[in-house]
Amino acid sequence: MRRALRRWVLAIAALVFLVIAIASSIDPHFMARPFDYELPNTNALNEYRAIYTGLFLAHAVVFVFAAWKDELPVLGDVGGLLVLGQVVGRVFSIVVDGLPEVEMIFIGIVELIGGVAILALRPPSARPG
Repeated sequence: MRRALRRWVLAIAALVFLVIAIASSIDPHFMARPFDYELPNTNALNEYRAIYTGLFLAHAVVFVFAAWKDELPVLGDVGGLLVLGQVVGRVFSIVVDGLPEVEMIFIGIVELIGGVAILALRPPSARPG
C-alpha cells in the first residue's frame, strides 16, 4: 500500500512539473503572469525558460523514473528534496522579503505537503540504518 501510494504521489508530481514545463515553453508570458513576472526581453525569456521549461522538465523526468523504478527509492528521495528546496527558498524569501500573496503561500504549502509525503512514504525496507 505504501509503495503504491508513493508511486502515485511521484506520478502526480511528474505530471504537474511536465504540464508546467510544456505550458511555460508554449506561452511563457501567460504562465508568468500570475507571479507578476515581466519577461520584457530575450534575456528574461531565456532565464524563465531555463527554470520553468528546462529544470521543471528535468524534475518531471526524475519523478517518472522514481515512480517507474521504485526499487531505487533514492530517485524519489532526490525528487522530494528538489521540491522541498523550493519550500526552503520560499521560507527564506518570507524572512527577507515579507509575506507574499495568499496564492504563493498556497503553492508553498502544496510543495511542502508533496515533498514531505514523498519522503515519508519511502519504503521501510529501504530506510537507512
